[in-house]
Amino acid sequence: MSKKRAAAAKGKRRTAAKTKPDWTHRIFLAARSVGKPSVQNHPRRLAENASRLMDLVATALDAGADKHVLRAIEDLEEAHLEDAAEMVASLADAAGSTIPVLKQSADGVDVGELELLLVPVLLTVDRGRAVPLRLPDSAQDDRRSTLHLCTTSLRRYGLIGKESTVVVLPWLYAYSDLPVTWSGQRDMLHRCIAATSGDSTRLPLPQPTDVVTQPSLALRFVLFAVTSAPSDTDISPLLNGGFIPMSDPVVSSGDAATENVDTDPEMDPRLLAWQEHFAQTLAEGLPGVLSVRAGMPAWWDEAIHVGFDMYNLFGLLTSVAPDGDPETRLSTHAAMGFYLVDGAMELRIGLTRDGRFVGGFIWACHQEPEDELEKAFEALELMGIHAEHIHIATDILGDERCPDCGKPFFPGIHGEGLHEDDHTAPEPLRLH
Repeated sequence: MSKKRAAAAKGKRRTAAKTKPDWTHRIFLAARSVGKPSVQNHPRRLAENASRLMDLVATALDAGADKHVLRAIEDLEEAHLEDAAEMVASLADAAGSTIPVLKQSADGVDVGELELLLVPVLLTVDRGRAVPLRLPDSAQDDRRSTLHLCTTSLRRYGLIGKESTVVVLPWLYAYSDLPVTWSGQRDMLHRCIAATSGDSTRLPLPQPTDVVTQPSLALRFVLFAVTSAPSDTDISPLLNGGFIPMSDPVVSSGDAATENVDTDPEMDPRLLAWQEHFAQTLAEGLPGVLSVRAGMPAWWDEAIHVGFDMYNLFGLLTSVAPDGDPETRLSTHAAMGFYLVDGAMELRIGLTRDGRFVGGFIWACHQEPEDELEKAFEALELMGIHAEHIHIATDILGDERCPDCGKPFFPGIHGEGLHEDDHTAPEPLRLH
């Protein structure tokens, strides 16, 4: 079950008393009508019906009726109207990332659109420092502030048109700080409208983190609010899905462009140059940050998906072979198992070489457990670990930790639980 479906699952069956207005039925009828041949064959009627459906979905989300939108999607699927169901889901995604606004133009006030783009960034934070909460907004010597450099970067690299306006939210958000429902994302858009007018007090604040005792990875998201109008003559290639989807591009501050550059036809040179500049800007401006890897600007689900991939793949690679030696990977055995921690599933990966525990990695989960397990298995294989050297535990354990130091246990290839100070298995042997 997706995050949005899970968040809306409780009590989502409709009753006449609870559904005022009946968003489910209205959205179902509107979506079904769009797909009728009599409508499809008449462009004007099609445009009118599609516009009405789009307004219905957006208004329902403004009212917090996620569960009714999801129920309409399910009803359409049950009626074998899969195309209509996909259309409603697509409109809900769009309503969570775009919203109509009034935009000042040379000819007066025009009806434009505010589009919210998230950029996943992977921070390497130095020991003795906490993960930064915000982008510095003060100039340093002759260098403009980090916030200013980020705000002007999209236009500088030709990703948005000259007539578009950009506001970068000052906060660095963790995944846990972000809304997981369409209604929550829609509410964030309304808060962004206030921020573009100079009132950032309505923006949610990220949760502070503790000081790290060793260099650590942290996944954060930078939010760009871009306003454009249909009358704009300078086309913005980044907006309206121009660079979406892509195959997980990651550019590191100080690193060369990634492996996907030559194989992905959508890897625009402007985007790659912007990613490198953006990562370098953050690395130089964020206190306590040693390096930064930046993903691409995208809507909620795509940006979050890419961000988790960045964190998991880079973190796992550095755990498997810190020295970068392929021989190290070939001699590594991995054991994977799920642990239930604070009501959420946590996938831990224990690594051994020559029978000795050499480290562990906690794979960040945001999808179904089976999907996460498959993705982690594929990642280990791509890193050079033989499939027969990858072991999967069948039991789900609780939050197993060392009673002496409190560090988490990781699964071992023989079913034992291990942690970073161990080279032998502690008793009892819990995994199978």
